[in-house]
Amino acid sequence: YPSLAEQKFLGFNSQKLCQKTLSDKQMKLNTACLLHKGMEKSENKSFLAILADIYFYKQNRTFYNKPIKSGANINMSIDQIVQEIVSHLNIDTFVSLQNGDLVELFYDTTSVVDFEKYNGSKLYENIQDNMRDEQFIAYFTKVISAYENFISYLLDPESIIDYEFCFLNNKTNLCS
Repeated sequence: YPSLAEQKFLGFNSQKLCQKTLSDKQMKLNTACLLHKGMEKSENKSFLAILADIYFYKQNRTFYNKPIKSGANINMSIDQIVQEIVSHLNIDTFVSLQNGDLVELFYDTTSVVDFEKYNGSKLYENIQDNMRDEQFIAYFTKVISAYENFISYLLDPESIIDYEFCFLNNKTNLCS
């Protein structure tokens, strides 16, 4: 049940409305109640824990309408949602995220990139014909560097990912 402070704030008495009796804290059957939902704790990635919970719920809607079996997995971990994001992300979608700002934020001038890994992408096909070779090479190198650094950032257990998205790059704090 929500904390007493939350119940008072919402004007909802869980004990009176939801519990079978004062001593038996089990929920009454067929009664609408407000419940507190917990999720994985994380100092650095609590925002991803929220996304994991929403994603899991969306993928398993029918699960939530059935009684929960003891020991059933009812959460998706932060590591699992990161793997889900990484598995669905490609260089073509990456360049469009956050209005293209991620390319600027994650580009590293010292990165060595492998064009061969990405020459089948739509981005490669679209810009190859429209740019002089020098411009194409510079832009595509920048995008590949940023994309690979972004994937590394997501996979790094020490990176801080929150709703503001701040990235420390060359000791300059860039927030978007």
